[in-house]
Amino acid sequence: MTRIAPITGQRGAAPPIAASARPRAGSGLAAGQAFGLELEGTFRAPGLLEGEGEAGDGPRRTAIEVVSARVLDAGWPGTEAIRLYELRDTEGGVRLTIDEHLALGYRLHAPAYGRYVLSRDGGVVRCAPSRTAAWRWQSFLVGQLLPAAAVLRGLEILHASAVVIAGRAVVLTGRSQAGKSSVAINLLRRGTPFLADDVVALEPTESDVLAHPGPALASVRRSEADAIGTQELGRLGPTIGRDDHEVRLKIHRSSAPVPLGVLYALERGGEAVEMAFEPASDPRLLLGNRFSSFIAGPERLTRQLDVYAHVTRTTAMFRVAVPSTVDAATLAGSVHEHALSVLEGPEQ
Repeated sequence: MTRIAPITGQRGAAPPIAASARPRAGSGLAAGQAFGLELEGTFRAPGLLEGEGEAGDGPRRTAIEVVSARVLDAGWPGTEAIRLYELRDTEGGVRLTIDEHLALGYRLHAPAYGRYVLSRDGGVVRCAPSRTAAWRWQSFLVGQLLPAAAVLRGLEILHASAVVIAGRAVVLTGRSQAGKSSVAINLLRRGTPFLADDVVALEPTESDVLAHPGPALASVRRSEADAIGTQELGRLGPTIGRDDHEVRLKIHRSSAPVPLGVLYALERGGEAVEMAFEPASDPRLLLGNRFSSFIAGPERLTRQLDVYAHVTRTTAMFRVAVPSTVDAATLAGSVHEHALSVLEGPEQ
């Protein structure tokens, strides 16, 4: 999934508005939870919207609708929007654009996935999918729109994966290709409960920082999926989609938020000749893994800094030097052993 970077520029302050109208109630509504949001949708989606009923009227309710591109475009006054971001391929074709309307919110257009509008307060996501497999456009919804909705609902998020060890969240961060998802998948093979893949939503409390579960979905690179094998992948959960790059799995996950226990910043390659865990307390480890950075402004920056400072005070943090020769399964074993020693202490 493409990570989104901000485009600098001057923008006016947006007036707060209420959420857009919610979908009509009825037997066709599906419910779910992800990133600290209570979700309600007009469609069903494996690992995301599977329960029956309505999400209620809590402060983090987000309604998801599927509409036609004509309906979505008709409600978006393009001439009044500000272009925040544009990504093109090597031949000049548009891969992603992000526009902001100071009253209506954000419009994301990725031709491979479709058009999406996120209301200003994160209360409604409208989707006009492209003609692609459902699991592919839903991966864009999960990977970009819902994390942004969580930010607009007052949570903070990290580009990271997470599992649960000894009753605490163990979070894996790192640059693209560092192996966050692959290590998490191999931790699941060792019996650790799944919490989130690729995006982790954080909420500070007086004594801890809570990590909220993401959708019950995980993507595995095809190279890692081939190394694990079809039979072993099937033990983790059913495959809901695959292409030349990834295998998408539905995985049973923890259903409640879990206090952060350990955060690992994976640093693969470089000059490392052996694996090493080095204690760290630098908030820049977190700032480098921000997500949905197109939602900017002083209020969000202040909240980010507050949350990240709280993480450094309450969570054990480590840089992990990983030689390029160490595979994900071996790294997962070392992370598992190290996390247990941190969270449970040495055996007496």
